[in-house]
Amino acid sequence: MPDLKELLGADFKDGMTIDEINAALKDRKIVDLATGEYVGKGKYEAALKERDDARKERDDSIAKQKDYDDLVKYRDEAEAAKTAKALEETLKGYGVKPDMLEFVRFQVESGKIVRGEKDKDLEGNVKKFLKDNPQYAASSTQANSGHTLRINTGGNQTGDGSQGGYTPAKKVSQHSWNRRF
Repeated sequence: MPDLKELLGADFKDGMTIDEINAALKDRKIVDLATGEYVGKGKYEAALKERDDARKERDDSIAKQKDYDDLVKYRDEAEAAKTAKALEETLKGYGVKPDMLEFVRFQVESGKIVRGEKDKDLEGNVKKFLKDNPQYAASSTQANSGHTLRINTGGNQTGDGSQGGYTPAKKVSQHSWNRRF
């Protein structure tokens, strides 16, 4: 702590009274920094600048992390779509109906149709699934589904061809509810 001579500077005289010392120190601010109650203006402004810089750096870092997370998310979605498309092409090759590819792919991805360790395991499991569920099989394997098609030519219902009553043939599915005896 500085002594009285240093505090008063040019106003110091030997043998000063308390009133003279108080008058000399009247325009000066004296603070005991040991209590921590006073911080110089320069230190305060430097601390504020450091705080603001740290906040800006943090905000920039958060923004960069968010951008990176978004890129990773989009990359993962693109890879998943690419993998799903490849699996659908594989399933199409195994004889799955084109309009049922997404459903059968979901069955494989969810584990209801076991992938196995090799492609032949997947192929066998998919073919077994198609055999057990022929409604998902492509038309070449659909003949085994128990449905037969017959063609209704119109017959004698509208007259013979000479009278101009020709009706084009139409396909009729042979279901129990659609049979004509």
